[in-house]
Amino acid sequence: MTSRNIKSTLRAFNNDCEAAIASCRWTNVNAMENAALGSRDHQTKMSNSGRNSAAIPRL
Repeated sequence: MTSRNIKSTLRAFNNDCEAAIASCRWTNVNAMENAALGSRDHQTKMSNSGRNSAAIPRL
């Protein structure tokens, strides 16, 4: 079950990053970077709420 939770967490983080990259322009690069970092923090908090210990590495 933990393996599924880790895969789900990483998939959600990947989808958030893909969405940020798709809408990124040269005028909003910093905002998109902050969005990716916020997503990482959110996914880490959500994955650590249970027994899942998948840590998403620093960007």
